[in-house]
Amino acid sequence: MIEEPARLIQPTPLRIDPQLTDALLEEISGQDALPLLAFTLAHLYENYRADNELTLSGYDQLGHVRGVIDTAVKQVFAEGVAKGELPKDAKAQQALARAAFIPHLAQVNGAGQFVRRVATRDQIPAEARPVIDSFAEQRLLTKDRRKDADGKDVDVVEVAHEALLRQPPFSEWLEEDREFLIGKQQLQNDLRDWEEAQPADKKGALLTGLKLIRMRAWLEARPQDLTPQEGDFGRASIEQAEAEERRKARQRRIITRASIAAALVLACVSVFALLQWQYAIAQKKTAETAQNHSLVQALAGQAQHQPEQDKRAALLARQAYLFNVRSGNPIPNQANVNDALPTALSFRHFSRILRGHTDRVWSIGFSPRWSHDGFG
Repeated sequence: MIEEPARLIQPTPLRIDPQLTDALLEEISGQDALPLLAFTLAHLYENYRADNELTLSGYDQLGHVRGVIDTAVKQVFAEGVAKGELPKDAKAQQALARAAFIPHLAQVNGAGQFVRRVATRDQIPAEARPVIDSFAEQRLLTKDRRKDADGKDVDVVEVAHEALLRQPPFSEWLEEDREFLIGKQQLQNDLRDWEEAQPADKKGALLTGLKLIRMRAWLEARPQDLTPQEGDFGRASIEQAEAEERRKARQRRIITRASIAAALVLACVSVFALLQWQYAIAQKKTAETAQNHSLVQALAGQAQHQPEQDKRAALLARQAYLFNVRSGNPIPNQANVNDALPTALSFRHFSRILRGHTDRVWSIGFSPRWSHDGFG
């Protein structure tokens, strides 16, 4: 795989150090092993060939596979600056390279590894396209022309050697944007579902929840990293979410107003019921008072009209008086009620009615509420 092709070189076959062969086979593996092996041997041949031989010593000087990639990257920027296509400032150069590669030329696979991603040239930011061309000239990227989903011919570009993605500064940039790359792959799946959904189902395929929050942040912070289709999908999702929020807000206002109206109605009903209850209590009390007054006056009248029945008259008069003062609403200034008891308890009848006193009665007294009688 290494030594046999070298022997076919004419007119002088190329010699390969067996130790170099062992080192290359040990370090280079994976799906892109052959392109990377060819890329490494080409650099060795062009820069570290000695007496038409490739040696392990030259490989060590090159820095092995990592050194091959680093050397090629440095040549990209050096030649870009020489042509006037790239800025001289190293930070500006790396910023352009990062904009070109992330998120367009790399993605995260199911095992969490960074791998190549095919991108159309139009997806690369315009200011970073010279970097892409320089990387392609150094065989770090490959260009091709393929048909897109609509059958149109488009220019595409992809990483030639994934080893480029596994060493700084590319590996560092990718690690910093790992979450974004994973989210963007999810976004691409969601976008495809939305585009393929039936018209009646499209609303349900829009972004919601955490994905919608993430899309808002991306549209604000890094819109250049989204395709036009992804941007349209995100904006449609935001518009739908805002419309739904407005609908819910209107619903809350309606519920609030209805609750306030119901509370006012309930308050009015409660006040009316309270007034009705108070009115009923007052009416009942008025009726009871009138009834009590009638009873008191009837008892007092009977006591005054039965002078010959001393005991009965006194009892009726006393009952009329006590009932009047204990009713809670006595008849004010009613002479027939107030005078009924003194009249009935005249001195000449006292000994017949009151028990426990056998002598002559000279005076009589009553407690303030006439609940007790006293004699002397």
